[in-house]
Amino acid sequence: FLALNDILSKESPRNHIIIVRSAVFGRNVGFLPGNMDEKLAPLEDVYNDIIFDITGKHTAYDKLKKEGKIEFRCTSALRGVTWENAVIIFDEIQNCNLQLPKHKFVKTALMLQ
Repeated sequence: FLALNDILSKESPRNHIIIVRSAVFGRNVGFLPGNMDEKLAPLEDVYNDIIFDITGKHTAYDKLKKEGKIEFRCTSALRGVTWENAVIIFDEIQNCNLQLPKHKFVKTALMLQ
């Protein structure tokens, strides 16, 4: 709720939300059928419901995603990404494997706490 309010505020230096979640059902989504959006859809549904609860509009999540205000990523597809001016939500981090803390992103996030 706070992240969404932050990115929608004109005074905020951040302009989008990045939601990162582990693919618990095997951690590697590469072997599932379909493109990346189809593979991540079951993991992403909960955030669609949260945005609906906040806005009362069923299309709000898709609209924010299309506008670039929300981005959903899976931990298996994090290598080599750079994010600026973003609120990063690392959801269900307890389900990540032990290799994830080796990623520079996580090290940086932990140093900022």
